[in-house]
Amino acid sequence: MMPTDKLTIFSTTFDSRANEKMAAPEMLTTPATSVASRIERRVGSMKGAENGSI
Repeated sequence: MMPTDKLTIFSTTFDSRANEKMAAPEMLTTPATSVASRIERRVGSMKGAENGSI
């Protein structure tokens, strides 16, 4: 393996890890928001059912 190949591999791996670290928080907040809104709708519909207003 040539030294330039090692540098290319290292650079690609480093860039990939940096991108993953930046993307992870965004990926975690997006599902949490949609799950939270589904829970709120479900709780709201359950409260409506308890009051007899389905």
